[in-house]
Amino acid sequence: MAAVTFAQRLDLVLKALSMSRARLAADLGIDKSLAGRWVSGAVQPSAYNLERLTVLVAGRCPGFTMLDWDRDLDALADQLGVAPAGAPAAPPPAVREALLPPLPYGLVELAKRETRRRGSAYEGRWKATRLSSSGALRFMVEHALIRCDGDTLAFRHFGGGWEVRGWLLVLSVQLYGVICDATDDSLGFYVLNGVTSARATCIDGIFSTVCADRNLTPNSQVVVFERVGDLADDDDAWAAAHIARSAVVPAEQIPERVRAAVARDIGPAAAAAGGEAMMRVPIDRSLCAGALGGD
Repeated sequence: MAAVTFAQRLDLVLKALSMSRARLAADLGIDKSLAGRWVSGAVQPSAYNLERLTVLVAGRCPGFTMLDWDRDLDALADQLGVAPAGAPAAPPPAVREALLPPLPYGLVELAKRETRRRGSAYEGRWKATRLSSSGALRFMVEHALIRCDGDTLAFRHFGGGWEVRGWLLVLSVQLYGVICDATDDSLGFYVLNGVTSARATCIDGIFSTVCADRNLTPNSQVVVFERVGDLADDDDAWAAAHIARSAVVPAEQIPERVRAAVARDIGPAAAAAGGEAMMRVPIDRSLCAGALGGD
């Protein structure tokens, strides 16, 4: 039997306490990506942070000590007052759709038809550049996988201990997406400029979600996706490698055109100088591009 890792123990603790990674990060005063890397097993907490983490858990589970991090999962679950259980399987698509109220005007059916017809243009491996949602001017280079999945595009966006999953739909020349992270208790939404060509090489738009602060502050940011390859048999391993490494990249390593796109100045002063009054990605300033086929 494989040895139990600290990451597995921490994942159990967070689930038992109904605590998201964002809440953990906010309560400890650390970056959300670091909390994610603890849970993914990419790194382990320093002795100082392990002590602080233990005190935090003990505040919600009296009697919890540093020794409990050495327990096996059954014993740890007993200490936390829960029964260990595997995560329930995701419901099939028909059940998932039945769980959500229908959207009006038949747009979803139209989008499904468009996605079946043109979704293959977006299949592949992608690099995603955006600003950190922490509020600091830090650039994040993450990655994504887009795969045709019947009427939708299955979508994974990940990096720096963080991963979300969801779907994208093609409608006209835009992509609309919804993602969620069950461990983070949040949803995210994408509106991206698409292409009319057979193969997209760059797409961009707006990503809206919540910050990893105590109040889960709503925020929106420009994100640029650049194709880096095709889907392959080792997609899961490729994703795991990027999840395990830091996504923070020095500004000088970001190409100027991408840096200018994601860190644009907006507001009244910018508008007066010929820029944007609000966050938008108009097509005449978009980086989206496509090809007839191949690279």
